[in-house]
Amino acid sequence: MRQLVLSLVLGIIFLLLGVTCASGHMFWLNSNTYNPEKGETIFIEIGFGHKFPRDQAVKDKQLAEVYALNPSGQKVSVNKIFPAFYSFTPSQDGYYQVIATMKPGFVSKTPGGHKLGNKKDTENAISCFRFNMTATALIEVGDSNKGYSSKNKTPLQLLVITAPEEMGSGSSLSIKALFQGEPQAGVKIMSTYAGYKDHWVIEKETNEQGLVKFQTQHKGPWYIRAKYNKPYPDKDVCDQYYYSSCLTLNF
Repeated sequence: MRQLVLSLVLGIIFLLLGVTCASGHMFWLNSNTYNPEKGETIFIEIGFGHKFPRDQAVKDKQLAEVYALNPSGQKVSVNKIFPAFYSFTPSQDGYYQVIATMKPGFVSKTPGGHKLGNKKDTENAISCFRFNMTATALIEVGDSNKGYSSKNKTPLQLLVITAPEEMGSGSSLSIKALFQGEPQAGVKIMSTYAGYKDHWVIEKETNEQGLVKFQTQHKGPWYIRAKYNKPYPDKDVCDQYYYSSCLTLNF
């Protein structure tokens, strides 16, 4: 039974990590509204799968933390209704971020398949990566010109730098990828929207300033994903870090 549970967990991890673009799962947040009024309760669903905005629900035991940041960047607690489903009530006008983080860990490739653990923990390990995954939803409450602040402390972040009044369907959206708080070149950015029949509307890499731009030609919720690999410092333990971050927002 223990081996079966381990196999199932590993399977979910590899789907979440997106070993291939065609078969890999995505990880995101859905909100019942992205433009509530102050004092209106918001409901957040944490999901993953192939079909944005809804496919499967992420398992509660896979989550490390779920919280919100108010327009001033202060941490706000959220209410857990049931696994992968939360709520909170904003008390200020401006932009809120709802953030979910997965429990990080090591995965090693062996002749017998992939196993949880680093090279030192795993017999006959061929290669290894340490994964770190986050998901963020951007919620506009009331007057978006007040309290606009998008920075957070997640390792890999997608920062919306287009002015709030310029965001909308048909506009050019500028996104900056931050790694450990600094602009990062070479981050792969993918985007799609609810109902799009192919996998991604666009795929780009950030430039030297950590920037990408694309047109938001479709009205409604969008999913934007970032992926970034970095060498692990001790090759006897693991080979690389794998960072994945997603942002959902509405136009």
